[in-house]
Amino acid sequence: MRIATYNHMFGCNGRSLPEFLHVHALYIAKRHDDVERRADLNHTAYMVKMADADIIAVTEVLGEKQRRKLMQVLQSLGYRDFHVGSGHGLDQKYGGDVETLLATRMPSDSVYAPTFDLPNQFGYGGGIVGIHVPSYNLYVVQVHLPVRNEKTEDRFQEQIQSVLNEITRLREENNDSKIVVMGDFNCRYIDLVRLYPDFLKFQKLSLDMATCSTASLLRWFYRKDLDHVLGIGLEAESAGVLEGISDHRLVWVDLKEELLD
Repeated sequence: MRIATYNHMFGCNGRSLPEFLHVHALYIAKRHDDVERRADLNHTAYMVKMADADIIAVTEVLGEKQRRKLMQVLQSLGYRDFHVGSGHGLDQKYGGDVETLLATRMPSDSVYAPTFDLPNQFGYGGGIVGIHVPSYNLYVVQVHLPVRNEKTEDRFQEQIQSVLNEITRLREENNDSKIVVMGDFNCRYIDLVRLYPDFLKFQKLSLDMATCSTASLLRWFYRKDLDHVLGIGLEAESAGVLEGISDHRLVWVDLKEELLD
């Protein structure tokens, strides 16, 4: 089974430094209609097709409007069940929240979709959602955590503690279940396990490499591993990344099938 996670930067071009700066400036200014006009979901569709994952998550989805378009794209690629996590709000004119979309090709159920009281500002998190895949007794929690700075540190701690509490609950109720936590943690792995030692219970399934930023020039100054796939009761058969036009790489992992029986 292949699982994958991709911060698609609203479907915009994060490889170009001018475009990266322009899109983020528009987003911070809450000119979300302008961000939407610059998005091209054909590029996201291409990355999803190339990943060919059984379970895939896309973060930095620009509200319900873009999510519905993205769901149509994913349905055409064989995905059948969809689960949404809501992050910080967008402006009143545009409406909705920035979202995380988790899609599966096999039947799956939503089990965890926390909401937080967040300001409608960039950097406060893009949504968290957890699912159960009954055929494999597999739980997958997808995250897009806040950035970590003086303003947002408390919100980062609140959200990551919610995830850890949910994992504890799942393990207590389902001792033999397999659990994946993946997504954009906005935190390097070395810092994640130092700040939250509970993550040492997980095996790191994704590669040890920088996943952000892919923007020209910026990539030489800001190269961090922010996107991770972690697992309990699982091992990776193989793992890799794909590079599209986002400022993040798509991260994929092939899970050992014998551990999913």
